Amino acid sequence: AVLLGAAGGATAAPLDYVNARFGYLVTYPADLYPKPNVADNDDGFTVLSARPASELLVWGSHNALDQRSAYEAACPDGCAGETYRVDTKLVGVSSGRDAEGIYYLKCVADRALSRFACFRLRYREADKSRFDPVVEMLGRSLCLLDGSR
Repeated sequence: AVLLGAAGGATAAPLDYVNARFGYLVTYPADLYPKPNVADNDDGFTVLSARPASELLVWGSHNALDQRSAYEAACPDGCAGETYRVDTKLVGVSSGRDAEGIYYLKCVADRALSRFACFRLRYREADKSRFDPVVEMLGRSLCLLDGSR
């Protein structure tokens, strides 16, 4: 995994995270998440922010469960509290409310459905206006390096 320098975006100091193992990229706000914890198996990272309170998970995976769409990778058991959904073969999105607040989840797949890149962002409902541009940044940037979105 490689953290690259600034990219254009909705908040100050965005960084690109490039994952070589699964071949994906996502841009995230480094001012909000300055120290991501990269997973030992190098599939992605987890990061918490205290102010405002939030959690960002980013990961890649192989399609070991024979999922038929990116949405199935995002919500293999369904997404409780879902209020917004995109369900196509190559892009899956779920957003809604649960006991922890608002969540936004997106996965993209390669054309063969052999690998996925995903992120999940959780934050308090009171902070929605602060996180709208973060969701936009993450959602627009998440891609497989072969160009899949």
